[in-house]
Amino acid sequence: MKKTVWLFSITLFLLSFALAFVFNLFGGKWNSASAAIIIIINSIIPLVVVLILHKFILYTPISNSIGKIKIWNLWNLVVIFGPIVYILLSIVLLSLFPGIEIDPNKPLFLEQFKIFLSPSVYDNIYIQAFKTDIPILWINLIIAIFWGLTFNFVIGFCEEIAWRGLLFYQLHNFSFLKQSLIQGTIWAIWYAPFVIFTSIINPFYAIIINTIFFLLLSPIYLFVRYASNSIISVAILHGIISSFSYFADIVTSDQQAQWLSSYIQINFYLLILSNFILFIYIYAVNPVFKVKFTENQSNFIRKTTSIKPLKNED
Repeated sequence: MKKTVWLFSITLFLLSFALAFVFNLFGGKWNSASAAIIIIINSIIPLVVVLILHKFILYTPISNSIGKIKIWNLWNLVVIFGPIVYILLSIVLLSLFPGIEIDPNKPLFLEQFKIFLSPSVYDNIYIQAFKTDIPILWINLIIAIFWGLTFNFVIGFCEEIAWRGLLFYQLHNFSFLKQSLIQGTIWAIWYAPFVIFTSIINPFYAIIINTIFFLLLSPIYLFVRYASNSIISVAILHGIISSFSYFADIVTSDQQAQWLSSYIQINFYLLILSNFILFIYIYAVNPVFKVKFTENQSNFIRKTTSIKPLKNED
């Protein structure tokens, strides 16, 4: 188990770091369409590494890291509407900071991806949006959700098959806290070079902030993996949250550096509160997570028969 986790991590880091540094070495511009493509390729690397491990090291099917595929799951609704409430609360709190002004009619969410759209297509979407009676804020919200459930869901799945897939099974004997820390740490290190090159603030501080947020998100994602018994729900959550990571930028009329500091503070305290409530539930209200596995004949295969938080049987 430890060897597999180490092998996965080292292979992942080598490929991702090489991708980022080679692109930067050859003069790649990090605010361009080519950089966006590089970041998308990097998001596919965890899936590629998992496939390689299953094919050539573990000799097991990729389905063992995916687990059960649940298209319909009540948790799918939770992970869609939960982040919506979270982002709206974040915007309300952001508006309370001095010097921050919320502009509900700021350009569309698609402004973030304008490099992929022709000017005529973008202008037509923008004109049609203003013709409606719906505030641009809500159109932005709808677009963000749609983006999260489509493109970002696919990207999230490519990542989650590693964090809450392969690592989930490899670390199933560890405590919930230890699993969260290991998954979050590997997740943060993997993305570190892209944080360095794309950061608008001091790269050192950007790395620290990014690591803290990945470590705070990791328990929430892992809990959804346990509670939903499905990687699909986690991939949806990942996709929706990735979409909303741009949202504060498109509703504030302030300069980026000014709102960013306030927004980081808000998210830090909200995630701390979310983790506090989550760990009270796990360790006090529902203190035992039990994961039942059945061994297959092939080496190192574990299929999930039940992944549910259960009451302490003592």
